[in-house]
Amino acid sequence: METEITNNDRYNYKHTFIKRWDVEFLDFYKKKEYKNIQINLCNDEIRITIDNNVFILSNKYPFYPPNVLVQNKPYLNYLKYPTSERIQNILHVHKISCLCCTSISNRNIWSPAFQIKDILQEIKCVNEVKRYVKNYLIVDDICRSKNMDTDTVGMLLLEFLVSVPPKYKKIIEK
Repeated sequence: METEITNNDRYNYKHTFIKRWDVEFLDFYKKKEYKNIQINLCNDEIRITIDNNVFILSNKYPFYPPNVLVQNKPYLNYLKYPTSERIQNILHVHKISCLCCTSISNRNIWSPAFQIKDILQEIKCVNEVKRYVKNYLIVDDICRSKNMDTDTVGMLLLEFLVSVPPKYKKIIEK
């Protein structure tokens, strides 16, 4: 039996886009993990705000990653650290690679299997990394100003402030 493909049977991105978001939204609703979700529909995109993170889904979603804004900054810019040697050393010691190069929202890494919840999980992980680096720098400055050893006294102070340093890796496992 042969099948003839007509113009009406061509793959429709828009249908997949809406269907996929419906499934993801239902999952958010069932889990009640996020309390404040706002959705705006316009033309060929959906603009979703979840806990002050904005996701702009084009009609090519889930085949292309959404545009993401965190604290009103493009997410890939939010991931970038200043090129301070101290910060780079901290990231290197804890085996934290380039955050924007390893992000699932990067087009080269994105897969249709990823969902908005996966990006939200990654944002949480990135925030932990940023919080750890910030606290490490503060403790290091205090130790240097008081002529204390950062590797011993400083690490005790740091452990008090934050939990074990987060290892930035893909948490998303399907």
